[in-house]
Amino acid sequence: MSNEFKFNIGDSVYSPKFGLGKVLKVDFMESADTHFYVIESFVNHTKLMVPVQASKKQLRWVATKEEVSKMLGLFSRPVEEQSFESKKDRVKFFKTQQKNVILKERVSALAQLHSIKDKGKVEKEIFQKMLEDISNEFSHVLELSETEVNTTIVQNLSNVA
Repeated sequence: MSNEFKFNIGDSVYSPKFGLGKVLKVDFMESADTHFYVIESFVNHTKLMVPVQASKKQLRWVATKEEVSKMLGLFSRPVEEQSFESKKDRVKFFKTQQKNVILKERVSALAQLHSIKDKGKVEKEIFQKMLEDISNEFSHVLELSETEVNTTIVQNLSNVA
């Protein structure tokens, strides 16, 4: 495959928009004058098209076992709390983190969100969605059930003083 393409056919990738998937091919769409990755979602097997040029912000390779192990360890560490001007700013920050493609930043945001005692309804929903997304990826990598991984993450988060 050409050097202009970051991902190869057969690569497993992650996107905050659709979760885990596999690159099936790279297509050129003349009407848009651009290349697209054609990706099949692991969950519902839908096919999605992601512009190659936008892929840096929308896609990354699925984590390795070593990366997952390291990230699980981060959940056991004390969280450096971030201050916000208002709850609205806090919610906006976590909504942005929910769309973040960088695993370490997503893990950190999940831990921060867990540590907040006065979470509102929207923050609780963001927490659940991020936990589900991270658990889904980790369970895929570790070949464990999503429930097992979810339980491990929540236990690690709850054990932090």
